[in-house]
Amino acid sequence: MPVLRVTPRSPFARKCLILAHEKGILDQIKLQVTDLYGKNQDIDNDNPLRKVPALRLDDGITLFDSPVICEYLDCLDGKPQFHPQEGTERFHALRLQALGDALTEAPQSHYKEAARPNKYKLSEMVDKYDAAIDRIMGWLEKHSELISGPLTIGGIAVTCGLGYVNERRPGWNWEKDLPNLGAWYKAIGERQSFIDTTKEANAERLGVPVP
Repeated sequence: MPVLRVTPRSPFARKCLILAHEKGILDQIKLQVTDLYGKNQDIDNDNPLRKVPALRLDDGITLFDSPVICEYLDCLDGKPQFHPQEGTERFHALRLQALGDALTEAPQSHYKEAARPNKYKLSEMVDKYDAAIDRIMGWLEKHSELISGPLTIGGIAVTCGLGYVNERRPGWNWEKDLPNLGAWYKAIGERQSFIDTTKEANAERLGVPVP
């Protein structure tokens, strides 16, 4: 059985979990909670990037990171559902995935920079990551027709990014400023795959405290 290295909070691991849930194969994957910062680090054995997710296959080969893992999981049955295989549709989905992943990385980098002691903190970098979040979400609002229609890996990535923005920017009521994006996120967030992969749900599934 493949082993997926995860943490409860990782939005990139969540992307893989959502796809597996949507495909109905979540019970065919063993989840392994991973310590990235403590004394029990062993992720290097599976991913030299020292990140989750990483997927260890039955033959010992590991796949990383989330775009590769998601496409592998989607193609396991030979019937990819979330990765269009040709033409314009494929590159629309991949472009949205790139945007969603960048939207996830920006609040992550913002949080790390803002948490530095004042003597090491660079306010211009905090502003840079803030601007990146605003710019990406503004673009998605302006081009909201690109995220409508059937769910693809692009939509999954964007939703994980928006969820992580909500976690790292609590209290920002962006749905009022970006009504098209907000309505789409509300609707897609009602899918069971999104409900079952929150950090709280993941922590319960893994038997660890909520981070």
